[in-house]
Amino acid sequence: MESRRPARFRRACGFHAVDEGGALRPAGRIASRFVGHSIGRACSFLRRRPHLPSGSAPMSHPIAIDVLLEPDPVTQARARELNAALRADHPAGFAFDATHLPHVTLVQRYVYEHDLDALLAGIASVAETQNPLALSLDVTGVQVRVDGDTGSASWRIAPSPALQALADDCLATAQALAIAGGTAEAFVRNDDGSPIRDSTLRYVERFVPDHSGANYAPHLTLGHARAAFLRELEVAPFTAFAFAPVAVGVYQLGNHGTARRGIWRWPGRTPDPGARP
Repeated sequence: MESRRPARFRRACGFHAVDEGGALRPAGRIASRFVGHSIGRACSFLRRRPHLPSGSAPMSHPIAIDVLLEPDPVTQARARELNAALRADHPAGFAFDATHLPHVTLVQRYVYEHDLDALLAGIASVAETQNPLALSLDVTGVQVRVDGDTGSASWRIAPSPALQALADDCLATAQALAIAGGTAEAFVRNDDGSPIRDSTLRYVERFVPDHSGANYAPHLTLGHARAAFLRELEVAPFTAFAFAPVAVGVYQLGNHGTARRGIWRWPGRTPDPGARP
């Protein structure tokens, strides 16, 4: 099949060069996914929040948080280029901009605002111990999810023992403070006033166990497009590449699991009690 995509689009997608007839060469198979370490590392300095007796002061506002890895600038630029190509096919999809960060999720949870200081201290300790900036993340292909006429595309990232250990330790920290039953009020509101999708709420609620531990599948979501475009993208040849994270961050989530509002970043600044959504 002749490729009608411009060269810049093919580079952003990781396509191989085309042959003389303009056809894309077939891609290789993706290696099977490594099943990582089990959840369970605990942070000794964190304690579980005690149950409040009847008549106690109400809890503060719950927020949906994403503990994430921030890619290097070159990888971010590549993700933004592909995001623009996806939006050209489906303009209603989200755009990477100042309030939508390309990222690799480590854990998503609902927590109370008044527990953010403990969360940030715990994640800082994990980062100091694990040294996540030494990681090399291998992008092995494009994966898509189709729901009706549209869907999403993401880069598949190969699991590794070091990445799994980092995700597990961040999860143990967040899980000690996690709460259930988050609502749309826990998220950054959509700019156009549309509601937060129920699927977004469920994803955070069910991150444990559906997307953690042995079910952790690292990826970088690239955007949304129409189903036909996504299916073409999924089968197109892909050149694997690697990148290193430049920071660990804690963000308040938006619709579709987007990283909307930065709360804290390591390295670069220490946990700031005034940094609130």
